[in-house]
Amino acid sequence: MVYYLLVGSIAFFLVVLVAMLAGFFRRIQRAVAEKTASQNELAQKIDIARDAPGGSAENPIAIETPVLVEAKAEDARCLRCDTPMRVEGHAAKTMAGRPLRVAELRCPRCEARRELYFELMRPS
Repeated sequence: MVYYLLVGSIAFFLVVLVAMLAGFFRRIQRAVAEKTASQNELAQKIDIARDAPGGSAENPIAIETPVLVEAKAEDARCLRCDTPMRVEGHAAKTMAGRPLRVAELRCPRCEARRELYFELMRPS
């Protein structure tokens, strides 16, 4: 009789243990899937931002004066957490033979960094 109780208790323990492990592994799979989806979404946002005006040296935002660099750059939002970006500085650079202003942006919330490109339009 004691033998059957012992075997029954061990069997019950193993069933509970397997159920707990299955739940644990499901939670891990869900977390990995969510993280992968979030990374894919961020990669898509980065690609879209790169193609948008100001996202690359090939597609700069047209401005009339360098004074507008900070004002326009402060409209940018973080691609990761959607917080307004802060301008850390901007500098004149020549890229592909074109004089550009490059604004260095940093997110105050998640510390993500980003650059925006501007081109001074010559008065006509």
